[in-house]
Amino acid sequence: MSCTIGQSYIVKSGDIPFDIAQRELGNGNRWREILKPDGSRLTELDAINLQPGQQLCIPGAPLPSPSILTGFANIVSRQIYETMFPHRNDLYDYDSLIAAVQQYPQFCNEGTPDQRRQEAAAFLANIAHETTGGWETAPGGRHAWGLHFIEEVGCENGSCTGYCDVNNSIYPCASGQTYHGRGPMQLSWNYNYGAAGQALGVDLLANPDLVKSDGTLAFQTALWFWMTPQPPKPSCHDVMAGRWAPSAEDVTAGRTPGFGMTINIINGGLECSIPTNGKVQDRVGFYQRFTQLLGVTMGEAVYCDRMRHYALATSENPSNVDNGNCGCGIPFDGFLASDDIRTGFISGENFTNKAVQYAAVDGLAVFEGCIVLGTVEEMEQHAAKVQTGEISEDDIRLSGVHVSNPKKLWPNGIVPYAIASDLPNKERIRDAIAHWEERTSIRFVRRSNSNASQYPNYIYFQSADGCWSYVGMQGGRQEIGLASGCSTGTTIHEIGHALGLWHEQSREDRDRHIKIHWDNIKSDHAHNFSQHINDGDDHGPYDYASIMHYHATAFAKDRNKPTITPIISSKHIGQRQGLSAGDIATIRTLYPEKDSGKGLKKCPPSRPYTVQQGDWLHNIAERELGSGDRWREILKTPNNDVFTEAEVEDLNPGQIIYLPVN
Repeated sequence: MSCTIGQSYIVKSGDIPFDIAQRELGNGNRWREILKPDGSRLTELDAINLQPGQQLCIPGAPLPSPSILTGFANIVSRQIYETMFPHRNDLYDYDSLIAAVQQYPQFCNEGTPDQRRQEAAAFLANIAHETTGGWETAPGGRHAWGLHFIEEVGCENGSCTGYCDVNNSIYPCASGQTYHGRGPMQLSWNYNYGAAGQALGVDLLANPDLVKSDGTLAFQTALWFWMTPQPPKPSCHDVMAGRWAPSAEDVTAGRTPGFGMTINIINGGLECSIPTNGKVQDRVGFYQRFTQLLGVTMGEAVYCDRMRHYALATSENPSNVDNGNCGCGIPFDGFLASDDIRTGFISGENFTNKAVQYAAVDGLAVFEGCIVLGTVEEMEQHAAKVQTGEISEDDIRLSGVHVSNPKKLWPNGIVPYAIASDLPNKERIRDAIAHWEERTSIRFVRRSNSNASQYPNYIYFQSADGCWSYVGMQGGRQEIGLASGCSTGTTIHEIGHALGLWHEQSREDRDRHIKIHWDNIKSDHAHNFSQHINDGDDHGPYDYASIMHYHATAFAKDRNKPTITPIISSKHIGQRQGLSAGDIATIRTLYPEKDSGKGLKKCPPSRPYTVQQGDWLHNIAERELGSGDRWREILKTPNNDVFTEAEVEDLNPGQIIYLPVN
């Protein structure tokens, strides 16, 4: 069939619409202008499922671009912009934004007049949140401080080296450069700098600081992220402009057009599918203020608490989608491995001195790539005692990992922790902790000199060559090792180990659910797949979506082929976005909430307290309870609703909170 409009183009192996448009039309963001032979436009589904040999039609001449003056500049005047951002950084001046918009003429130029104003407000609200310097009692209010920071706080001196995916060969990290958050959308990671630079015709891998020194380019990177679809995610622009039609799967997942969907696209893994947290409320607060200034309603679906986030498409990496069946764009996994394979013995709730193989890596006995059983010396000593029969009950308790043994669980679900001062990108730890606290009853306490005697057992986050953890509470200081490439999702995974979770594919019933492709596994790494731990951790049905599951190409010879595939082909494995429903259910089994015997939480005696100007939980606890470290005993309501770390400073004068009577 010949093209009714434009010139014929035959799809080649590896083609995606963005690349075709970049090559044939000079701008990858024009991929939606590409047509099918019958003259219809490509849908999101068409874009994902292009086949070599398929015919497409490339328009012969550029489509007329909408006038800038009838788009964003006509909606947001210079006066309104300065009213929105009275404390902005000089980098983010109005003229730079207007110049950047010319690169994306469809921005705020599609849809109804109301949709165009809502898109302008939504874009500005999200970049305001990403760069905010506001606090609750800030002059002009919290939402007058958007566009305040030009780069990630704490990374100004180049210390944040953790945003380099060393496995990404398409956009490799440049020597001496860091890829922490910069610009209005806080562009981060080498793959985003590379892809944005390619679309904008600038080498941002070699010169990432351009995003914090060139105002126009800074806004262009934010618009690139806003306008570019990340299949299976739509673009934020299409959502706000009314161009996105939710699929049946989207509808089932509660994903509907509106401001909340833009949050889901940008950072859904940490902000959606959970009760609305402070980050979402901050975004919505900016959006509410900006829609009022632009004279338009906020529209429907403003929040995303009832939207399922995209567990298989990372909001931080549009080129890094793992479909569970190939090694396309697999992120840094941080596995530790060596060819020094030894045999040791571990014990559990339902077994004693089970022989397992582990890799000896820098003196550590590493099991399944990221679980540390102890030092090699400890494992060797224990193995010698097992083989000679000189084993005691104390030895078993010392060497075993008993996730079902209360002595290996954190008392009352409270986990003290400390962070090494030289560990880069500490924000990933704070985000991972917030993720756990928002979804489970687990609570984390920052260990300090003043409370060290109260918390002798604690987690210590430190720099390492990989990503690893012990399983369950070990006693004393126990490390979680994080290399610079270990992401927030990987940190959530390692904390899961410390709480007592094994890898999901270690279950006794795993062979009924997944197939191991031994021919694609490196021979000296095969031991990582041969273990079946029967330690009372097979809670509920097999959980393909667990954050504790290996990804599809773990320890692969050829990363373009899988080492694990689900028996049910539609299932996906290895996500590192957040806890699955199965993960949460398992934690509830390990750390059940105490109740009064009537199915209700037993609430401790409490007294109301009215928050004063300048109050935050630490100084209230110091003044009223005698120690700032007791802030976790303060409740939101008399019904035992606790505060999370993210809410320590989010108090409002006049708010009623509840202090323990004692």
